[in-house]
Amino acid sequence: MNCLLVTDIFGDGPWLQQVRETIEPYAQITCVSPYSSKQAFDHEQQAYQAYCQDCGHENYLYKVRAALQQLSTYTLALGFSAGASALWRALSDYSGDHVQHFIGFYPGQIRNALALNTQISTTLVFPSHESHFDLVPVKSALRKKDKVEVLDSAWLHGFMNPCSEGFHVYGQKMGLEIIEQKLMLMRESLMRAQEGGDIPAVQA
Repeated sequence: MNCLLVTDIFGDGPWLQQVRETIEPYAQITCVSPYSSKQAFDHEQQAYQAYCQDCGHENYLYKVRAALQQLSTYTLALGFSAGASALWRALSDYSGDHVQHFIGFYPGQIRNALALNTQISTTLVFPSHESHFDLVPVKSALRKKDKVEVLDSAWLHGFMNPCSEGFHVYGQKMGLEIIEQKLMLMRESLMRAQEGGDIPAVQA
């Protein structure tokens, strides 16, 4: 089993330790980052400037699409912030059969891609609010889509990332529980399939 882990604007770094430790008992990790190497930023504004300069939303979408095409096994797609939004866009026209479920945490840019749909079972976890736009119509539109489960949280954007201004230890704990639950369901489905049946997708 594999987990395609698509990071936020901080990229692949120490902040992912708890996420990695949650995934590793269940799946190998393929990490996609906006950057070509690991990064260490002093603050969120520095990370945002680097993201805009070194990657940007369209280039990140390209990288995620390329990673999806390289998949060869039963996969959980997991994204954070810009990475979650890139996955949403990339999975809307994904034609492979390896991605069984997609979890996206606080995908703010999804507000610009609400016309897209997905055939992949999807769980989207939103913050309590966003400072730059109204989340209510965004969540309402997403809840009308097939295969999409929308979850609310009590925390701010970035609550999974200790480097983010919005980090919250209880928010991170909730997020890790969601990830582990989906991985456990996927493992159970895969084990049943190996006993002699088709591999079913994990439901939202």
